[in-house]
Amino acid sequence: MVNSVEGPETCNSYNMLKLTEDLYRRQPSSEYVDYYERTLYNHILSSQNPDKGGFVYFTPMRPQHYRVYSQPQEGFWCCVGSGMENHGKYGQLIYAHHQSNLFINLFIPSVLNWKEKGVTLTQQTRFPEEEQTQLSFKVAKPTRLALHVRQPVWSKGFQVKVNGKSVSTSVDDKGFVIIDRTWKTGDQVSINLPMTTTAEVLPDSSAWVSFVHGPIVLASATGQQNLTGLYADDSRMGHIASGAMTPLAQAPLLVQANPKDLVASIKPISGQSLRFRLPGQTTELQPFYQIHDSRYMIYWPYTAPENQKARLKELEKSDELTLKMEKSTVDKIATGEQQPESDHGFQGEQTEIGVHEDVHFRRAKGWFSYSLKNKNQAGRSLQVTLHADDAPQRFNLYFNGILLEKVQVEKKEGNGFFTKTYALPEAAQKSDTLLIKFEAPAGSETGPIYEIRLLK
Repeated sequence: MVNSVEGPETCNSYNMLKLTEDLYRRQPSSEYVDYYERTLYNHILSSQNPDKGGFVYFTPMRPQHYRVYSQPQEGFWCCVGSGMENHGKYGQLIYAHHQSNLFINLFIPSVLNWKEKGVTLTQQTRFPEEEQTQLSFKVAKPTRLALHVRQPVWSKGFQVKVNGKSVSTSVDDKGFVIIDRTWKTGDQVSINLPMTTTAEVLPDSSAWVSFVHGPIVLASATGQQNLTGLYADDSRMGHIASGAMTPLAQAPLLVQANPKDLVASIKPISGQSLRFRLPGQTTELQPFYQIHDSRYMIYWPYTAPENQKARLKELEKSDELTLKMEKSTVDKIATGEQQPESDHGFQGEQTEIGVHEDVHFRRAKGWFSYSLKNKNQAGRSLQVTLHADDAPQRFNLYFNGILLEKVQVEKKEGNGFFTKTYALPEAAQKSDTLLIKFEAPAGSETGPIYEIRLLK
């Protein structure tokens, strides 16, 4: 995803928050809320333009790329529909209760009216701009409640006081500090939430690092150049940031063998809340949710001092094929993935999807087809991605109902993924739309097809 101009969909986080809330209802755990909080602040909060109100579909992780926003009356993507809900649901999981147990999950300024108990609780905070929050009670009569305050995984030195004094508390096995007492009007609970900055690498441990302050993902704004389609039109692919990609080798390179050692060099900028300076860089780190209408960086390449030249060559090589391929691609389909298949009019019989080496595929005992867009009639060939593990492989390939080739891959070709390219018939080159069909030979099945590209 570091190479891609697409990235996580806001709808995905919307659904993950619904799932997390349901899991929490079954078994309250601070671990669920740690995830919920992080997703809420870093993806959901960042997904609406604060000035114009547009919603974001993809959030690219590619260094120095950007996001695209919807416009009223121009586009109604799935992330617009769920996006409207997202920003009305910040109060969704701040509090929860079970019998006489009240859970404080999130540190968001709010007022809770618990009518059944005659309790009003006001939470005052500027979190994450400040590292504390305060709860104030107003009750119809003195009321016995067990207050469960989440102890975040990111807060070292977490501390709770009642009416300015430290009180005896216990921490349960789900990560909540419990204060069980009779509450009166005017009682106040002060919660100290110290935050530190940490470094996180990609899950595959490749040499890319990001920085997180408490639960807040930090990023750098890197310029407003070439923001093509920043506010999307109503075109089907208008949600993708199609402006020029900055080569990975031009991304600022952090020189440090161990990314965790970089953290000690990150310094807060005096007088500015949640602003930091990376060593050797002119750009500032700030909460990602504050960056809009700009290119940005979330993941940074890093290397040991003695490996700088080799790391730059590695980035160039990694990017070369991606950039070359994107420039020569007229249309593409990530087979087995819902949205790309829907976009390309998928049809089929006796067909199924799957995943191999984290890549989606589609195969069939019958057939499946897609409609490719041949913009400016520029397409000249079709590239199909296969995998060596799936050999031998057979399928019949059709263009616009005409059999182009009976494909046979009899033996393993190297290791891993590889591509096969098929020239378009001259008649197909003059069509604006190409119907391609993969059909299993009689009594057999197609092997997995991983990606399809129409090339210039």
